[in-house]
Amino acid sequence: MLWRFLARRRRLLTALLVPLAALASVTSSVRRPGGVGPLEAAAAVVLAPLQVGTAAAFSWFGGLGSLLGGSGLRRENEELRREVDRLRQEVQQSRERVAAAARLERLLEYRESTGFTMTAASVVGHDASGLYRTVLIDRGSSSGVQAQQAVLAPDGVVGRVIKVFPRTALVLLVTDRSSGIDAIVQRTRDQGVVQGRGGSGCELKYLERSAEVEVGDYVVTSGMGGKFPKGVWIGQVSGVNRGGDLFQSVEVRPAAALERLEEVWVVTGTEDGR
Repeated sequence: MLWRFLARRRRLLTALLVPLAALASVTSSVRRPGGVGPLEAAAAVVLAPLQVGTAAAFSWFGGLGSLLGGSGLRRENEELRREVDRLRQEVQQSRERVAAAARLERLLEYRESTGFTMTAASVVGHDASGLYRTVLIDRGSSSGVQAQQAVLAPDGVVGRVIKVFPRTALVLLVTDRSSGIDAIVQRTRDQGVVQGRGGSGCELKYLERSAEVEVGDYVVTSGMGGKFPKGVWIGQVSGVNRGGDLFQSVEVRPAAALERLEEVWVVTGTEDGR
């Protein structure tokens, strides 16, 4: 029985034993010094196709693993990038909320220090034509805003209301050419009128040549005319020209950051109810 089984399985046994014997022979030749014998050479010929096929198989499976692993890494990288973008947006929103809270705190402190009755408003638009220096605020007649009321910021005078709508109002900035505010030089008490120059600056007009105004002097509202409360900072003297016949020309740099306005106060009354 055994011989018959072995006879039937002779080809299979030969296919298995010959490569094993050859592998053992090659291994032994590596361990002992000397040349390669006939058996080792024959084994090398038999094993070469097997070694090539085995290497190719391992290389294919390795490449497939790298491909699958690379795809997974790309997905992870994309998810991480989306998470980083989301966190950046949250940080930016938190910074904006902190900045807004700081601005509102300054507004509240300013209102408490003046004693005026004021209505807070946000700037929602600017004049796009460039012909006028105006801004649009989000408070109108429904909030008690009226024409000619003063508009202030914690840094100083912004301008005055010139047109009122139910829920919005148009504010003429202090730098507009048609703007005029009665003013006084804080140090010398000399009086004049601050008028816009159409750009980013103003001019203190009708100031007598004898007035000893100097660069760096502060200019504040005089309170005359009833439009602006007295003593509010308008700006600072940035240049003096005494070459005129009757009056000297004084350049004034506005105190309020008019190009970066976000929130303002509309003065709707004073301590005595006016």
